Amino acid sequence: YEDMIDEFKHYLSVIPFAYDLYISTDTEEKKQSLLLSLKNWQYGNLEIRMVPNRGRDIAPKLICFKDIYTLSLIHI
Repeated sequence: YEDMIDEFKHYLSVIPFAYDLYISTDTEEKKQSLLLSLKNWQYGNLEIRMVPNRGRDIAPKLICFKDIYTLSLIHI
């Protein structure tokens, strides 16, 4: 939901600790727009990956960001 990035930024900015943000999108244009909107991201790592628009939230989380979740489990 690229058009809602300003609203998301507001909610994300009130989280009182550092954290990494991982976003999935389906086009290079949206990715570039999101990168521009988040160019001053200062709360942790930011990564935006392109994935097909299937499964909206669950498929990217389980498939596209599998490496992130795998690393997180190793460090627990």
